[in-house]
Amino acid sequence: MTSRKILYGLSVLAGVVLAGALGAAPTSIGLVAVAAIATIMVAVVLPLGALIGLWGALLPVWSVSSLDPMVFDAARLAVAIMIMVKSGREHANLWTPAVRRVAVPLGASAIGLVVFGIVSGESGTVNLGVTMLLGLIVGWMVLSRLTNPWALMNGYLVGVTLSGVVLILAGFGYSTITPQTNGGFLRLTGLSPSATLVTYQLAIGAVVAWASIHKGARSGRFVVALMVCLVAMGLSGGRGGVVALGLALLVGARWGWVRAVPAAAIALVGWIAVTLAENAGITFNTLQRFTSSGDGGDLTTGRARLFQDSLDSILTHPVLGSGLSQFEAEYGPAPHVALLTFFVAGGLLCGLPVLWAFWCIARRCLTISPKQFGAAGKAAHLILAVSIASAFLEPNGPFVGIAWTTILLLAVGITSRALEPPRITAASRALGADLTGLTSGPAVLPMSEVSRKAV
Repeated sequence: MTSRKILYGLSVLAGVVLAGALGAAPTSIGLVAVAAIATIMVAVVLPLGALIGLWGALLPVWSVSSLDPMVFDAARLAVAIMIMVKSGREHANLWTPAVRRVAVPLGASAIGLVVFGIVSGESGTVNLGVTMLLGLIVGWMVLSRLTNPWALMNGYLVGVTLSGVVLILAGFGYSTITPQTNGGFLRLTGLSPSATLVTYQLAIGAVVAWASIHKGARSGRFVVALMVCLVAMGLSGGRGGVVALGLALLVGARWGWVRAVPAAAIALVGWIAVTLAENAGITFNTLQRFTSSGDGGDLTTGRARLFQDSLDSILTHPVLGSGLSQFEAEYGPAPHVALLTFFVAGGLLCGLPVLWAFWCIARRCLTISPKQFGAAGKAAHLILAVSIASAFLEPNGPFVGIAWTTILLLAVGITSRALEPPRITAASRALGADLTGLTSGPAVLPMSEVSRKAV
């Protein structure tokens, strides 16, 4: 009996013991235990590739109907643990030095938030730090075992597409399986907790589908997924994802993937389709929110005021920050720029590491050519663009939460992993020997070394 099989057995046994211990607990806790055990049992029999795909599909799912969101948290964590159990640490994995340059500063900021929150009695700050740490830990658990990024990205696309289908059905009045929370007027959530978050997920789904189409494998289903994501974004009422997708298009233009004439033609066709649909009685909530005057005539819906309030708070409490609770008591909602949120919550000690991580992400997106990484590199750069937009538009940006953090670090890992060296044939070895006498250095530089120098 191998050690891996022993670990399988111990995992299942631990789940059974947990279920028995929580059998008499409140219903929600018992349901979470059952979800974790069921997930472990399924994970034991699934091959590793399918298991990673399942985990990716669970990332954008928050809740279904009246199910407690903790059920899906338990399932995600259980699958991540089983991925670790079922696989060894791969040599050419996606937890690269570039990923560590992003993850380590975020981890330092998270630890600082937990410490500051405990000392100051700020439970919100503690929760923020713990959630950041959990996302980084789970991201490491999966990416250090992952060699094929498409396994995770395609799984994520499946989950996002399902959420988009649910959102579209809700737009037509079928809302029986949407999450427990009410998105509010002009807000449709799909399977996410908010219309805001679902649009970023749909934007990521759209760029993954687009990259998959360019990859050329079974493009028909990816065209359907792309259309579902775009239509759902128009119906959701969340504007952030649309802005993020616009930034992704600019990044695509930066690297020569988006050309003016085809983009204009697609935009024209889209405008005609939306016009015809609205004439048929379909309401595109996102478009209406963009064309409305906003709350009290403020198109930014208070973000401009919060930006100024955040700067005032940082200048007043630069070193240790004011804390999120105190900020909300003085100004109302939390800061809606992630790069400022961490300065408010923990001052320079927590804000500067996040700022450094953001700089690493932005620099990679705009200066490191993804050409050598193929379609996966295109998807990664566009995911980074969506993440950058969220950092400017949302309180926590892409730095908090298992789903956001994993996808962010995955994108960094894709465009920083050394490529596999080319096969050395007899002919190429002979050619290398011939060239060695004509050059002062090696005749053939391994591709892994080329990519290391490039990134």
